[in-house]
Amino acid sequence: MFIKVNPKQLVNKFEIEANIFEPQGISELEVEGTFLNNELLPVVNKTFSGKKGHVSFSPTIEQQRTCDNCTTTLLQGDFVIKYDVNRDSPNNLQVVNGYFVHFFAPKILKGLPKNVAFVIDISGSMSGQKIRQV
Repeated sequence: MFIKVNPKQLVNKFEIEANIFEPQGISELEVEGTFLNNELLPVVNKTFSGKKGHVSFSPTIEQQRTCDNCTTTLLQGDFVIKYDVNRDSPNNLQVVNGYFVHFFAPKILKGLPKNVAFVIDISGSMSGQKIRQV
């Protein structure tokens, strides 16, 4: 999950909150941010157990400041939430409400860069409601 952060000012109640649900279960959860320094890292709260994960980040006004008396904010950049799921096999097919997704993650390719390809059928058999759902 990639969140671009750029409020351009100090924010009284700044908060990023993400709830994650994975039917397979969550095996790891990480948070990174280009603007997260040593003072802001402890403000990131992350927990996961079983199928649910939660991330929150809500710095105070003082924690957002670039210096003690500054009115400019440190919060500018990328906030990235990364997680992985438990796998019984290298591939998984999920179908929900008539939609499907096929995950394929062989163990031998763990460290290699990956490309994601979305294949969308636009043939005549998809006309009407089917293509509108896409």
